Amino acid sequence: MKTWTQLKNIRDGMKSRIEAATLNVAINGVIVGGKSRLSDFNPPLVWLMPVNAAVIDESMALNEYWTPRYLVIGVVQSYEPEEGMAQAEELALRASAALLFDSQGEEDRTLDGNCLDLVRTGFSPASDRITNDGALYGAAVEIEVRFNNQDG
Repeated sequence: MKTWTQLKNIRDGMKSRIEAATLNVAINGVIVGGKSRLSDFNPPLVWLMPVNAAVIDESMALNEYWTPRYLVIGVVQSYEPEEGMAQAEELALRASAALLFDSQGEEDRTLDGNCLDLVRTGFSPASDRITNDGALYGAAVEIEVRFNNQDG
């Protein structure tokens, strides 16, 4: 399978799992990628942002392992700082946990066979941005995905 197809299947699988999950709040969508249309940005939402990918070369084999990383960001809007921070953190943690289970609630760290493994590797507590409509709060969980790339 081509690398870009594998990456697309991973992103699509992550988005589908988050959309299907029961989270702490009803979300208005899942944004995938580094940018968003302003019309799509309507908190509460989950933002799935790619960070980078390390490539581990297996010299003795005809393949390599890729480990793309993503931030699963919970974004909420609130006039109450403590409440907004807590909601953003809980949303990010629940959305990232949803990636670890299939639609039947069984543990599946392969995204239905689209990768070898998926693990949470970091957490960034909530921070805020002041807007005219209150403050936006965002917290992030870093996810690392591992897959076998056989393009070469």
